[in-house]
Amino acid sequence: MFFDGFNTVVYGVLFGMIAGMMVFITLKELLPTAHKYDTSDTIVTPFIFVGMAVMGGSLLLFDYT
Repeated sequence: MFFDGFNTVVYGVLFGMIAGMMVFITLKELLPTAHKYDTSDTIVTPFIFVGMAVMGGSLLLFDYT
């Protein structure tokens, strides 16, 4: 039997699992560590929102091109 690659369902499941792992690592490890080093919370929280805006803007660019 010739293996032709994965179908779209397999790609969707794998990408969903990887995205979930990345979100878990960010929420469980990276953000608490960042807040530990920025005790006055002057940098971490504003740049969380800046990062969200950049990601949202890049998704809009991919959608309309």
